[in-house]
Amino acid sequence: MREIVVTGLNTGVLNSTSGAEEIQDISDLIVNVVQASGNIAGAVITVEQSVNGSTWVTTGVTIIGAALSANIVICAQYMRLRVSTASGVASTATCTIQGKPGDLAYLTASSVRNRTNQKAMLETLQAMAKRITSIESFVSRMEKLQGRT
Repeated sequence: MREIVVTGLNTGVLNSTSGAEEIQDISDLIVNVVQASGNIAGAVITVEQSVNGSTWVTTGVTIIGAALSANIVICAQYMRLRVSTASGVASTATCTIQGKPGDLAYLTASSVRNRTNQKAMLETLQAMAKRITSIESFVSRMEKLQGRT
């Protein structure tokens, strides 16, 4: 389980955003929003995602006030939180983003295993090729000794 903590998200100002958080190794996220100061009851926080850290799109997931989000499946490099409705008063929130390794982390681990297996297979094939060459050479010498060639 990986955890990212965002502190001081200004829920009193419309369109305040957290910093971009790199999440390439996780896909299943849960966001927990906790009031840090003031009253965040009317604030709505939207989860956004990006493939490059500069162009952002909404995930459609919103958290109203101090609450816990449902499971969010994201296939992106980065995520951030945006205040899409301000609380109307000076307030801040602390947001905890938790996630488990997602498909990308699995694929990366799988790719490493596959490369290791491919390397072992290649080494085996190379050893077999050397033996075949040796066998062909042996057969050729035997044929010469027997006068077949």
